[in-house]
Amino acid sequence: AGSRAEGVLVKPLASLKGATNHVQGAVTALEILPSGRVSTTVQRCPSAASTTLESDMVVLATGRPYPGPVRTINPTATPEARRGEIQATRKSLEQAESVVIEGGGLVGVEMAAEIAVRMPGKNVSLVSRSPVLIPDMTPEAQQTALDFLHRKGVHVMLNESVVAKPTGSVTTSSGARLPADVVISASGAVAAPPG
Repeated sequence: AGSRAEGVLVKPLASLKGATNHVQGAVTALEILPSGRVSTTVQRCPSAASTTLESDMVVLATGRPYPGPVRTINPTATPEARRGEIQATRKSLEQAESVVIEGGGLVGVEMAAEIAVRMPGKNVSLVSRSPVLIPDMTPEAQQTALDFLHRKGVHVMLNESVVAKPTGSVTTSSGARLPADVVISASGAVAAPPG
């Protein structure tokens, strides 16, 4: 049960279960074949050979770019290089006494919760410009997230933003200064343009 809007077929993802093939990489060519099927050439990483796939439908999910370490700073990184980035981030988090997360959306809340749960004893702060956490969620989900972070000892600052990042700390829009051996930016994500 799908619908067609401006030439795009929209179907619930659950209806496609078992009939999908997820491929991550850069689309380098897209061609509609005489049969109506789609031929898609994908470069999985810069050092790998291209792969050509034929399908009835293609979903281009461009992702949401934001600064590392959550996402790679180098979009052409090989899997080995990305593993190195992740290991370096984990090591810096393990060595840090204090961590500040910028952003109270899904990624920021998840990062704060993961650090608080997996690395107890860290001074974790989450700074969000919004008056609530995860603004796209229901009020119940927002309150559940806030209660969980408070139970785990995360210092949550709403209606604030980080305005300066001197070494070893951050300064918020209200003038508060928070210790920050590591600062993780998880704010301001927007859909990535194709290409």
